[in-house]
Amino acid sequence: MSKHTPEPWKVVLGTRKDDGTREICVVADDRIIARISPEALVDDQDCPNAYLIAAAPRMLRALERMDALVESLWDSVNWRKTFDLNVALLNEAPLDAKRAILEAKGEGNETKNEA
Repeated sequence: MSKHTPEPWKVVLGTRKDDGTREICVVADDRIIARISPEALVDDQDCPNAYLIAAAPRMLRALERMDALVESLWDSVNWRKTFDLNVALLNEAPLDAKRAILEAKGEGNETKNEA
């Protein structure tokens, strides 16, 4: 599987220059990752869906870190020894997951209006 476009991915609420219609895009650098066309803008789920798409790379990374944490916990469970945990991972992985969840909800991820 090839790698996805590097983050950060951002939601951009804008207006098309050619015809003035509104659209929602998810962008990384100058590349459009996803576009919700004006014809598809139908309800109040459009922006939340765009935020969810934009948060995908962070959520993947957070879940990968949570998986590593769980693996570390499982590997540490041994009745003959004390727990041997990666404390930095134990502290950072849950925080990263919380940041990803906030970003997916559109909180903590600023949108930019373009005209």
